[in-house]
Amino acid sequence: MESSHDAHHTHIDLVHVSLPHEAYLCDYGEDWAGVTNQRERRKLQNRLNQRARRRRKAQRGGAGEDVTTSRQAPCTSIIACSEDDTMMGEATTDNVDRKRGFLHQFAHSALASYATCQPSADHLLRLIQHNVVESLTMNSAMLGFTVDWLLCSSVSPFTVYGPEKESGGGVFQTLCPSNLLPTALQKRIPHHPWVDLFPLPQMRDNFLLAISNSLFIEGEQKLWDDMIEVCGQTDWGGMIVWGEPWDPKNWEVTLPFFKRWGWLLLGCHEILEATNHWRRQRGERPLEFP
Repeated sequence: MESSHDAHHTHIDLVHVSLPHEAYLCDYGEDWAGVTNQRERRKLQNRLNQRARRRRKAQRGGAGEDVTTSRQAPCTSIIACSEDDTMMGEATTDNVDRKRGFLHQFAHSALASYATCQPSADHLLRLIQHNVVESLTMNSAMLGFTVDWLLCSSVSPFTVYGPEKESGGGVFQTLCPSNLLPTALQKRIPHHPWVDLFPLPQMRDNFLLAISNSLFIEGEQKLWDDMIEVCGQTDWGGMIVWGEPWDPKNWEVTLPFFKRWGWLLLGCHEILEATNHWRRQRGERPLEFP
């Protein structure tokens, strides 16, 4: 029997089995299992991830959960990387391939734990970061990048082509949404291509200016870790993607990231408006620039 939640949900016919993970659901319309529409699945996953994270924090505070034990959750062993496996350190071709393998293994493991009645709150949390990596990879493909944006040796093709060479710019201008097209700064300042993949031109420019003038390599590494690194040490992600990654309305910055890096978002009204839209959906107070 097909489900009919709404026109955007497409459910696969499965034999229903009551699973313990349903304790995280407020209603069955939030269950992302079997939802094949990518935007809707990501939205449901993010909603469940945040609820599980809040519940886990409450349990730690109320029941005195051993943090050391929590850090040994299944997903930690799946996507754990060495301390040297960072963008600015040892992000060689082999390590990037290995990291992508970790991501795919993690995704399969998260689905398996979900289906075998052993859901992990840590799996749910890391899905947010997994979605960010997948979203940036999709934007990289949309831009027509032939470089691997996870490699530390990669250089933005926008800088290589420059503002005058149509051999690299014509394809971008024809196929890409306007908010992904390179700014003048992106064409002028040599940089790593990860900056190019966010559909927020002002934020990209802010990042480039900060990396060039104040953050330098160490600061860029910290920014990368907080925004993207799935092997990071924090229990929060820097950004959340709720839908198609080329649309700025589908991106949200988390409160911890805003507190640490909010100065890099000054003038980025699109990301603030989008963030507050999603926060209001959860009944949370909007963020404001200082």
